Amino acid sequence: MTNNLTSKFQYKNYEKGEFSEEQPRSLEETLELIKSFPWDTQRGVDVQLTCPGVVIEGNSRDYLKIGIYFNDKFAVYYLDSENHLFEFHTDNLETACQSVTEFFNEEINLDGFEKHLFSIGNRAHFIDGEFWHIINHTSAIIRLVFSTVLGLAYVIFVTGFIFYDTGAPWLAKVFFVLMIGLVIYLILMHARIYSRAKNMALWIAAGHDDFQFDDGSGTVKYSKKDIGTINIYGPTSTRSRPRLTIIELIFKDGQSIRFPGMLIDPYLFLGKISDNIPLNYLEQNNLFRKSVWQF
Repeated sequence: MTNNLTSKFQYKNYEKGEFSEEQPRSLEETLELIKSFPWDTQRGVDVQLTCPGVVIEGNSRDYLKIGIYFNDKFAVYYLDSENHLFEFHTDNLETACQSVTEFFNEEINLDGFEKHLFSIGNRAHFIDGEFWHIINHTSAIIRLVFSTVLGLAYVIFVTGFIFYDTGAPWLAKVFFVLMIGLVIYLILMHARIYSRAKNMALWIAAGHDDFQFDDGSGTVKYSKKDIGTINIYGPTSTRSRPRLTIIELIFKDGQSIRFPGMLIDPYLFLGKISDNIPLNYLEQNNLFRKSVWQF
C-alpha cells in the first residue's frame, strides 16, 4: 500500500526552486495531476532541470520529476538521497507515469536511465528555494568599515602621489579636504540607507504574481499586477551590486513603497517583474542624492 507523497508544479516562467500547489497527494491524485498538467502550453523553453513539470518528493529525501523534453517528449529525472541524478526520455506520458507508480512503491527501476556524471547543485532544482531577501547585518557593517578604510587610504595615497613636492602644499591641502569630505558624504549615505532598511524584508519570485514586503512594521502582501510604475534612482549593474540605488514601486491606487539595492540587487529584482510595467531609470546625480536623503 502506497503512502501520500508531496508533489508540486513548476511552470516555465518559474525560477530554480520556485513551485506552486505543493501538498501531499495519493498515487492516484498525483497521476491525475500529471495527466492534467498543461504540457502543450508549457513547452517552448530551455530543456533543463528547472523546466515545466511535476516534482514528487519521496520518503527518503529522493525526488522524481516529470518534465518537458525536445520534440514533444517527456524527461523523467530521479535524484536519489545521495544526490545522484538519473534521467531518461520518452514520448509516452504513460511510460513516465509508470516510473511515478514505482517511485510511490519505493521500487523505482532505473534501467534505461542515464546517470549524470556531475552531482553538484542538482538538489537545488528539486527543493523549495528561499525567496526572502533581507540585509545581512554583519556583511553590511564589514563592507561599510572596509569601504571607509579603503576610501581614506586612497585619498591619502592620491594626495601624496599627485601633490608631492609640487611646491603647492596649499593645493594638496584643499584636495585632501575635498576628498575627505566626499568619503564622509558617501559613508553617511551608506549609514542612512542601512539604518532605514536594516529591518526590511522582501519575498518575491518570478513566477508568482503576489509578493510580500515588510518595511519593519509588518508584512504586507502586494500584487505585481497592481504596480503602475517603477522608478530606479541610481545605477543598475549586472557585475556589482549598487547598494545605494533606490527602487520605488508606485501602485495604481497611488500607494508607493521604496527599498534599496542593499536589500535586493535592482537587476535581480527587475528580472522578477513583468516587462510590461513602465520603468524609469533616474540616474541623474541630483535625483539619486535626493532619493537617498529622502529614503
